[in-house]
Amino acid sequence: MLVSALPIPRISKVQKAAEKRDVIPSNDALWGMTYSPYKPDGTCPDNTGMLKDLLSTTLLTNNIRLYSTDCNQLQAAVDLISSNKLNIGVYAGIWVSNGDARTDSEIAEFVRVANQYKGQGIIKGVSIGNEELFQNSMTEDQLIQNINKARAAITAAGINDIPIYTTDTDAFFSKNLADACDLVQINVYSIFDSVYTSIADSVTSVFTRINTVQQKVGSNKLVRIGETGYPSAGNYNTQQGSIANQLEYVNRFVCNAKKQNLEYFVFEAKDALWKTGASLLEKSFGVFKYDSSIKLPITSIGQCVGY
Repeated sequence: MLVSALPIPRISKVQKAAEKRDVIPSNDALWGMTYSPYKPDGTCPDNTGMLKDLLSTTLLTNNIRLYSTDCNQLQAAVDLISSNKLNIGVYAGIWVSNGDARTDSEIAEFVRVANQYKGQGIIKGVSIGNEELFQNSMTEDQLIQNINKARAAITAAGINDIPIYTTDTDAFFSKNLADACDLVQINVYSIFDSVYTSIADSVTSVFTRINTVQQKVGSNKLVRIGETGYPSAGNYNTQQGSIANQLEYVNRFVCNAKKQNLEYFVFEAKDALWKTGASLLEKSFGVFKYDSSIKLPITSIGQCVGY
């Protein structure tokens, strides 16, 4: 069922579920989180389910990053945020990995929703693709062509206040690609490092990589982290996913990011059981469980004592 197929629920419809959480919403423990709305079976959520997800994110952040307009998720997210007066900014995504037809459709959908909510400040940015160079889905020249195509359509629609960029891993983000973007958004992980000593050392290495990208693209470009995180289960070589390791990674990263005034999205809002065929590790990066119930001790997130 498409999320836009049902009436937009008001917050009272799910308030009882939210009130059961033994936490005090803070909205500022994390700068942002990535959010994929899919249900565990891969189908689209209804609006009540999506509102429940959004209310969970407001316990920790006021920024979410989407990857696509699939399932009408951009329309639904902005509708729900606007109608319920939620303090959430949306960083949209346009999926470009599956050919021109889908790319063009997603660009048109983004333009439509952005025009509908023009001037309201809910949509804060849009990423044209995610890890296209890392996945080898296209060349750098082709990716830049897609960025320019999206920019032309967005500008032609009179939308001039939304930054346009792409997102890729730090190793693949060149100066040439940065020049085509309004900002540089990179995905940086340590869980896949071949050498591991400690979570503290891993976080230090992540910031070293971030600084390397900043030097490469120039100080005039904002560098934002599009994804970083640690799993609560599964393993990679000697690294073991666990609640304790996930919490330590998130806190060490967040506290260092605050010192550097760095914008970032923690990957990800909820566990991704919908990723058919993926490893347990890849399904377990959620700050919340698959149903948006509490997994990490969230009152401990963003508390920088000792970090």
